[in-house]
Amino acid sequence: MQTIETRKTYGVLYVEVLQKKLPWLLIFLWLGVKIIGYFIPQLHYTQKSQESSPNGQYTVFAFSSASETGHAPYGYYLVISKRDKVYNPENEMVIFAGYCKKSPEYYWVSNAKVEVVCESTETDSIRTLARKAFGITINTKIISDNKLP
Repeated sequence: MQTIETRKTYGVLYVEVLQKKLPWLLIFLWLGVKIIGYFIPQLHYTQKSQESSPNGQYTVFAFSSASETGHAPYGYYLVISKRDKVYNPENEMVIFAGYCKKSPEYYWVSNAKVEVVCESTETDSIRTLARKAFGITINTKIISDNKLP
């Protein structure tokens, strides 16, 4: 049977250990949240297609978004990267983000030029547009079937 003095001693020891370990526990908890947070955003994007440059140095990836945040919530993204695989377009160079009737079409004209075509009924369908990325020129064409005079 423990006496009151023994319980007080264990209580003081518990508090001292907790005070020493709590900062480390919080640091590991914070790191765990950051690591998990890095992988979660990829659940908000679906890769539609990809096409490498003629020399294979860069790749353009097309994504659709299911997220309420970002360049174009629930829209389309085109990103350019040196990587073979992209999981989260927000971590790469976004060259186009906007709203098209269907996934925007894109193709490499040359190693230094990409053409992007977006069919849209809205005049403000583009939310993010890069004219140049990694020395590569991005030309964008908006095809509008808007019947306004």
